[in-house]
Amino acid sequence: MKYLAIFMLFVSVALSAAEKVVFEAKSIRDWGGAVRKTTCKDGIFDTNRDLFVLISREKFPIKPGKTYRLTGDFKLKPYAPFGNIYFGFIALDANGKTIRRVYAGQSPYNDRVAPGNNQQVRNFWLTFEGVVPSEKFKFPKGTAFVQIILHQFEDYIVDMNFKNIKLIEE
Repeated sequence: MKYLAIFMLFVSVALSAAEKVVFEAKSIRDWGGAVRKTTCKDGIFDTNRDLFVLISREKFPIKPGKTYRLTGDFKLKPYAPFGNIYFGFIALDANGKTIRRVYAGQSPYNDRVAPGNNQQVRNFWLTFEGVVPSEKFKFPKGTAFVQIILHQFEDYIVDMNFKNIKLIEE
């Protein structure tokens, strides 16, 4: 039993050493862009029935040969209509100029992070995650930095909560 505990501790330390949390959104001060009515209490962000574009204030360097995982938990409010939230990166060159956006999920350009439909509104937490580079996603040539982007991109407002937004270097 003693050896199992030591082994489990070793595995836990080895796994945590392999991953580095580069960004974890903890307050509204972590975001720039069109934050307007978005608030944060106890680590849970609330869009408060508003159109929004949240962009991390910080730029994060991308290291060649490293893999980056972007993850977060999202929940539509019980009365919220169907809507899409887009979640990913803004790829920047060495001078900080935008190259293009890379969305982490099923499609690099239109991943729907908060799916719902007219028959069934989702009011439970859903975790979405994307890994770059991967078979589907690559940073554009010349990417030196990234910013995290989370935005509502429809004609109607998506009312939702989100938490645990993290960028992890593997």
